[in-house]
Amino acid sequence: MNKKSGEVYYWFHETDDWGLKGVDKWPCKIAESIEEFTNQLILPELPSPQEVEIAKKNSRVKITPISVKTKNEQREK
Repeated sequence: MNKKSGEVYYWFHETDDWGLKGVDKWPCKIAESIEEFTNQLILPELPSPQEVEIAKKNSRVKITPISVKTKNEQREK
């Protein structure tokens, strides 16, 4: 985000090493302001009850001593 203008940019730093010698790609401007950016976000639809049941049936949850300890600590709070 440009602090002076408020413009919002996207920089995929995993493939674009902008700023390094010989790299001339610039981050891409995606919105004029943070408000414009947030208004462009699309909320995901909630899963249907059928999709929830399918996910429950297909999930493979591993219970480890660390996960049990963490869950118990959360319950204590």
